[in-house]
Amino acid sequence: GLNLSFDKRLASFWAARASYVVSRCLDTTGTSNFQVLGVETPVLAPCATDRRHNVSLSGTLEFPRPRGLLLTGSWRATSGTPLNVINSNVDTDKNGISADPLPAGTYAGSGTGAFSATTAGGYNGARGPGFEELNLRLGYRFNLTGKQTLELATDIFNVTNHANYANPTADMRQPTFLVLNTILPGGFPRSVQISAKWVF
Repeated sequence: GLNLSFDKRLASFWAARASYVVSRCLDTTGTSNFQVLGVETPVLAPCATDRRHNVSLSGTLEFPRPRGLLLTGSWRATSGTPLNVINSNVDTDKNGISADPLPAGTYAGSGTGAFSATTAGGYNGARGPGFEELNLRLGYRFNLTGKQTLELATDIFNVTNHANYANPTADMRQPTFLVLNTILPGGFPRSVQISAKWVF
C-alpha cells in the first residue's frame, strides 16, 4: 500500500488535511472450493474487505468575527469492496460446489436499484458500490467567568444524503441479482445533531 498526506497547520484562521491511500490485499481464504474434480486449486484473489482507493479531506475554519465561531468538515470516499459474481445453477469445475465465478464481462441487475458490475472473471473479480460521505460541524464557544466556557454545536452527517449501499446479491440465480437494497452499516442517511458542552 501507499499512503500520501498533506497537512496545513492552523494559521490565518484555517487548517486543512488531505490524504490518499492506495492499497491491495490478496489472499486465498475464500477460494478453497476451487478445484477440478478432486484436484484443489487455491486461487490468489482480492480480500473481501479490500478497498483499493481511499481519499479523505478535512478542514477547520475559525471565523475572526465573531470570535469563537468555528466551522469544521470532513469528506471521505472509498472504492467498493470485491464482489464475487456467480451463478449457483452452474458447477463449472464439477467439484460439487455450485459457486463458480462467471466469465469476465459486464453484468447488470434488473428493476429498481439495479447495479451494473464489470468483472475480470475469477473469484472476487468485480467491485461493489463505493462509499462517500460529507460531514460538517458549526460551533460557537462562549467564554464565561474564569476558565469556564460553553460550547454549542450543530453537526450534520452525510450532508449530501448520499446513499451508501452494501454489496448486492451477486448470484445470477437470485431475483435480487445485483439489486442495491441494503444500506451499508454506518452509511446512515442525512442526520442532524445539536449538542452543548460546559467546560469548568
